[in-house]
Amino acid sequence: MAVRRRMTDSTLQLIELQRPYTFKSPFGGAEFAAWVVAEDASSSNEELTGLAEELVSSGCRYAVCSGHECSKWDDAVDWAYLASCPDYRPEDHNFVMTTWHASETLAEIAFFFANHTKFDEFVPLRFVVVSVGAGPHAPLAFDEAKVCLANAQPNA
Repeated sequence: MAVRRRMTDSTLQLIELQRPYTFKSPFGGAEFAAWVVAEDASSSNEELTGLAEELVSSGCRYAVCSGHECSKWDDAVDWAYLASCPDYRPEDHNFVMTTWHASETLAEIAFFFANHTKFDEFVPLRFVVVSVGAGPHAPLAFDEAKVCLANAQPNA
């Protein structure tokens, strides 16, 4: 995994990935919500699929996707969740929710990430902003998320 920089907080982390893209959870197998910031416009379908599988297998329960072709990232995580079971019928207890945010500001996405990633029995206690490729948006997303999490209505 090529990680350029890691910024941390007790419940929020920023991981900036460079090629070859691989993801390892900073939370040791515990469930988390992820904000995938697609900075690299040239990511291949194989890279999307690989990272999505790594997110799902490492405990991601909610993937908020933004940046270049963010709807493809949303789809990749959906398919990774389905493929996590040989018959494409995984158990509901580890369902992975996804959303994509193509035309929202980073502040709007951060508010959503901090306040609306709870569903069913999942209440996120850990959050990670994953930058795919180098770019200016992920550090700004991290800063916005940090502010929103500090002011969050515990995923009301």
